[in-house]
Amino acid sequence: MMRTIDFSRWEVRKFGIKVAGSETYKSADCVGTLSDEYETKRVEKKCRGVVKKVKIKPIAGTLNLTMHIPYDIYCSMFDMVRDDLIEGVQGYGTNNIHQDFACVAEMYNEDDEMMLVAYPKCVSAVGPNTNIENGAEEIAEVEMEISLMPDENEMLRYECLPGELETDDQTIASQWMTAFTPELVAKTESA
Repeated sequence: MMRTIDFSRWEVRKFGIKVAGSETYKSADCVGTLSDEYETKRVEKKCRGVVKKVKIKPIAGTLNLTMHIPYDIYCSMFDMVRDDLIEGVQGYGTNNIHQDFACVAEMYNEDDEMMLVAYPKCVSAVGPNTNIENGAEEIAEVEMEISLMPDENEMLRYECLPGELETDDQTIASQWMTAFTPELVAKTESA
C-alpha cells in the first residue's frame, strides 16, 4: 500500500535518452526546465439528454524541455547522421525521419527524496533549432517539444518512489536510469 508522501517535483538531477537502436541510455543531465502535459478524450453517457457519467481517457502527451544536449544524441534524434554524407558531416532535410527514443529522469523534492520517471515512447515534434545571441553572457539552451505516445502497455509515462518498492523489486530502482524498459516494471504472474 502506498504511503502518503508530500512529493513536489522540484529538481531534475539526472536525465537520460536512449534513441531507437541504441543499447543504453546516454546521460543528458544538463536540463534547465522540464514540463509535461497530456491530451485527453472525454466520453459521456447521457440519459434523456442529461450527462450522467463522464470518463476521461489520456490519449497522448507533450514533453517540453530546455537543456544542453550532447551533440551525438541530438544528431541521432533527428536522423542527422546520414549514410549518404561523408564521415563527419551531418545533415537535416526532407529525407530525415525523426527517430523514436525513450527518456528517464531522477527528480527530487525539496526534502531530497527521489522520484524516478520514464517516458517510454517519444519523438521530437519539431525540428532542430538554433538560438544564438552574440555577446550573450549565457549560452542558450536547446528548446525541445517532444510528442509522447503510448507504449506497448498503453502507458505514456511511468514513475515510482524507490522507497515505496517492495524489497524484491529494488533492482527496478537500480536499473531505471540505465536499462529502463516497459518490461522492467510489468507485473509478472507467480507460478
